[in-house]
Amino acid sequence: TEKKIIIQDEKWDESEKPWSRHKTWLIPCYIDNYELGVTFLEVECTVIEPTLVIEMDGVPIDEIDFGSVAINQKVIKTFQIHNKSSQLTRITFEPLDEYGSFTILKPPKPIDANQFCEIIIQFCPKSAMIYSDTLRILSTHTNKANLRLKGKGLKPTLSIEPDDSFIHIGDVLIGDCVSKGLTLVNQSDFDVPFSIELPPESIHPLNY
Repeated sequence: TEKKIIIQDEKWDESEKPWSRHKTWLIPCYIDNYELGVTFLEVECTVIEPTLVIEMDGVPIDEIDFGSVAINQKVIKTFQIHNKSSQLTRITFEPLDEYGSFTILKPPKPIDANQFCEIIIQFCPKSAMIYSDTLRILSTHTNKANLRLKGKGLKPTLSIEPDDSFIHIGDVLIGDCVSKGLTLVNQSDFDVPFSIELPPESIHPLNY
C-alpha cells in the first residue's frame, strides 16, 4: 500500500506576532503485529525570521571567499552585523582556529536596536593550501549566526626578462647616463605585490 505523509500547514497572524511560519507534520508509522496497523506521530515546527543578520553592502551573506592570495600577503574584507531586534544586544565571537590564517581586526561592540556593527577580518595565508573556518557569532538577545570563511594560499611565481637575469650596461663615460630595462612577469593567476631594493648609492651608481 502507498504510504503518505499528511501535512497541515498553518500561518500565524502577522499583524499581532513577529514574522513566523508554523507547520504540523502528521507522520504515519506502520508497525508489524500492531492491532490497528498504523499509528501517527505529530511533529510541530516553528520558523521565525532571524533578528541578527550578517550583511555585506546591504546584502545578507553566509560566506566570505577571499579567493587566491599569495603567501604572507594580507587581504582585508569588511562586513556588517545587523541587529533587527527592538533592543540592544551584545555580540561575542567564538575563537577562530589559532593555527589558521583568518584574524578579526575589529572586535564587535554592543549593537543598538535596528543598528549595525562593522567587523573587519583579515586573511593572510602562511602556506600554499586551502583554508576554511567558521566564525560563530553569539548574541545576548537575538539568534546566533554563522559565517563561513574560505581562501586559498598560493606561492607566487615571478620571472625576469631577459631570461638570463643579467643586464649588461657596457662601457659608459664618466658623467654620462645609460638606461637599460628589465621586465618582471607575474605568472600567477592573482596580483603579486613586489618591491625592488638596491644597496646604498654610495656603494654603486645605479638608480631605478
